[in-house]
Amino acid sequence: MKRFILDWGLILGGISILFTVILYGLGTEYMVNWKVGLTVLAVFIAALVYAGLRFRKKINGGYLKYWEAFRLVFFLMIASTIVSSLFSLLMSTVIDPELPQKMKEATIQATISSMEYWGAPQDVIDRTIDKMQNEPTGFTMEKLLWGILNTLIFASILSLILSLFIRKKRPVFEDQPLDTNTPA
Repeated sequence: MKRFILDWGLILGGISILFTVILYGLGTEYMVNWKVGLTVLAVFIAALVYAGLRFRKKINGGYLKYWEAFRLVFFLMIASTIVSSLFSLLMSTVIDPELPQKMKEATIQATISSMEYWGAPQDVIDRTIDKMQNEPTGFTMEKLLWGILNTLIFASILSLILSLFIRKKRPVFEDQPLDTNTPA
């Protein structure tokens, strides 16, 4: 299972990196767009399910207990998150050090648009934007710890759900030969 998690963690992390690069090329407004985020999440979930079913079929003989499926999906998510997080760190410190500020500005614009669309009073919009503008931009230890905690919680919940679709119980009588000489 470890080798499979490593291989597929790299593949899923690579998919995440590919989406990041494409969205970066399109513009930071796409990187903070909730519809785009949901689309990327749907693709990631589909890839997780595919990886889980592939493991069950090719590696585990077609069967996988629920908690084995949970462990598989959870560690796939952790491995892919590590890969994509390392790329994000590289992206925001080496490739484009201005990216965190650009994303903050794009997030503020998206928040303003959303709040205006939903009819929020201007004073509420102003307070929200002031609070957002005063948040530190870039890497902090607090953000790192909250990010790890959020990832663990999200990975746990998603793994609990996806494991329901990936598991497959071994039939009770599969390996037992039928004894036709036993009286009924």
